[in-house]
Amino acid sequence: GFELVHSYQWEGSQDDAAALEFLDAAWKNGLRVFIGFDRGNHSGQGLVQGNDAHVVRRVAALAGHPGLFCWYLFDEPEVPGQYVSARTLTRFADTIRTLDPYHPVVVTTWGSRMNSYRRSWDTHWSQSYSRPAQVVQTLQEHRKLLLNASPITFLAHCYDQKQSAVLRAGGTVAPAAFEPDAPWMRAAAFAGVTQRANGLIWWWYADGTKDYYTVARVPAAWQALCGVVAQVRELRPVLVADGSPECATVAVADGAIEVWSKRVQGERTVIAVHTGEQDVTAAIPMPGTGAVRVLFEDREVMRQGGALQDAFGRYGVHIYRGAE
Repeated sequence: GFELVHSYQWEGSQDDAAALEFLDAAWKNGLRVFIGFDRGNHSGQGLVQGNDAHVVRRVAALAGHPGLFCWYLFDEPEVPGQYVSARTLTRFADTIRTLDPYHPVVVTTWGSRMNSYRRSWDTHWSQSYSRPAQVVQTLQEHRKLLLNASPITFLAHCYDQKQSAVLRAGGTVAPAAFEPDAPWMRAAAFAGVTQRANGLIWWWYADGTKDYYTVARVPAAWQALCGVVAQVRELRPVLVADGSPECATVAVADGAIEVWSKRVQGERTVIAVHTGEQDVTAAIPMPGTGAVRVLFEDREVMRQGGALQDAFGRYGVHIYRGAE
């Protein structure tokens, strides 16, 4: 179910002919690509150095390719070793938009001054390589820093941060101890949905997998992640349907239940994500009365007085649908 791929090769290369070959291969296999620009760390003549000509050439060469999804303008321009000012990055973005108004421009930032870069992207890519509760906190912090004025795409992770260090040190890794495990990956993804993210991307550093212990090395984890992607794709007609979702937080003894709710064609879909690790029971808001289906679980629950009661285990996610 994955439909978008990326290679860091293009953040260090100005070879547009090779980039076109990469796009050809992706498109042939039913995938689309986000393409970056040479940052100039090695060439000395990239974005850091203000190379407008490179940006113009790359956009002219690739903009018409059906495999192109969006322009990955820059990752973390605040970092001293690759610093690009907000003024310069916005100039690049405006050049891209002038030449190609049909593909979004994206940037990833992390600093407290990220709002100064806001005009340099069409959607911000917010990273939170953390547990579900931290995902919620990070996305809420970014929305606040961006003055609630920017779309946000959520970047989750699917590599084991602790065991990657063990792998690099030549130690023995344990597949059974892989983190994030299945409940964590599912809860993190749907936590992003409850925070009104406009998309989900998993960062996994898969190239050769020599330095990162990723889901590519753990079949059970890979199947779990594919299951999450399949569920998101099944829900996509509702997720992207017209109308704004109603979102709320239900406090429980261990953390919170984050709730996303939308009515589409007479049915309401409610996504409820437990960000804590202890078993809890919670009352989830859902208008109407009578039974509702719990998607992906082959069961029903009853709602009464505009709410339903349900149990949530560690990082439990329940998705309800019923007539309204």
